[in-house]
Amino acid sequence: VLSKASEKYDIGTVYTDFQEMLANESLDGAVIAVWHAAHYEVARACLERGLHVVLEKPMALQAVQARDLCDLAREHRCEIIMGYPWHFLTQTVRAREVVQSGALGQIHYASSLFSSSAYDLYRGEDHSDNPEMAAQYPVVGPGDVYHDPARSGGGQ
Repeated sequence: VLSKASEKYDIGTVYTDFQEMLANESLDGAVIAVWHAAHYEVARACLERGLHVVLEKPMALQAVQARDLCDLAREHRCEIIMGYPWHFLTQTVRAREVVQSGALGQIHYASSLFSSSAYDLYRGEDHSDNPEMAAQYPVVGPGDVYHDPARSGGGQ
C-alpha cells in the first residue's frame, strides 16, 4: 500500500517508522492516520517536538491519554485537531445548504445517522484501491487495521 500511495502522489521519501521520520525531517505539523492503538504514541511524540497535529479519531484509547495530549498541546503551544470527514461529504454540504436556505422553515430538532463501509473492514476486506467505494465512503481501508484487535485498540 505504501509503495502504491507514494507512486500515485509522487512522494519521494517514505517511512514505515514514525520515529525515523521525526528524526530525519523538518516538519511544521503531522497528520496522524495510523491504526487506533498507535494514535497516542505517535501524537505524543509529535507534540513533544512542537509539531501541530491533525489526528484521526479516536483521539486516544483512554481518556487519560486524550487529556495528556491536550496538556502537551497547550504546553508546547501546538494546535491539535480531530479529523471528522463527514462535514464535507456531498450529502452533508447539501443538507447544510437546504437548511440555511430557509426552504424547510425554522428547524427545531434534527437527528441523523451516518454509516460507512466498516462492516467489510471488520471482516478484514480492503477497499482502499476501489474508487467506487472511495467515492461513497470516507473510510475504505486497509481492512487489516480494523480486523486486528491489537491494531484497532481491541475493536470498535
